[in-house]
Amino acid sequence: MRAAFREQCVRVGCSIHFLNKQLEHSFTSLEIDKQPVRCPKVQHIFGHAKRIVTHVLESLAAIDKDLLEELCIFIKLFDQAINQLSDENKPTIHQVIPILQLLINHCEITLDDSDGLKDVKHFVAQVVTNAITINKPRLTTCDPSSSPPQTVSLEDLLGRCFDQPQLVVKVDNEVDDYMALDTFLNEKEDVLLFWKDHSNKFPMLSSIVQDLYAIPASNTVVE
Repeated sequence: MRAAFREQCVRVGCSIHFLNKQLEHSFTSLEIDKQPVRCPKVQHIFGHAKRIVTHVLESLAAIDKDLLEELCIFIKLFDQAINQLSDENKPTIHQVIPILQLLINHCEITLDDSDGLKDVKHFVAQVVTNAITINKPRLTTCDPSSSPPQTVSLEDLLGRCFDQPQLVVKVDNEVDDYMALDTFLNEKEDVLLFWKDHSNKFPMLSSIVQDLYAIPASNTVVE
């Protein structure tokens, strides 16, 4: 065994520690045992990486974690709305106005909100409200639902936007007949199939829907 080591060997070092130190020297040392290391490109990259890590750690310490948690909870509904309006497998244009109104309601400031979240809610509500009133001037105000609170799935965004259907006396007008329907589509039902099934009863409206619902709510290919 002694023949495997140099003369005057004091101790046998850990091989893993030895290898790790050589890598460390290649990343950080200009010379070792008076011999130049000559790894300038690697040390240049490592120097930048070290500064980035230091900056990240300092930045994390400066982050208001309570505010960050508030923001994550707040934007969850926006993420859900964006995904729903980006659906390429079914019509979405009819969902734009009610979902935007739902987001405006979501931006209502409460006493428990921090100052930072209040600022975000105020700004987003103002921008979204302007978007609605520009595209739909008659919808300058939207009253909250007058129906009693209902248990609605979080994923059913449109179900959270409207009153529960009310029974209305039918008249001999196509639009009035449609408004008097007591049928309510939930989020997972096919809106085009609904109009196909009712095309005989509402021929004009069905024709308009076929043209209108072909327009996507968003261009996900471009975005």
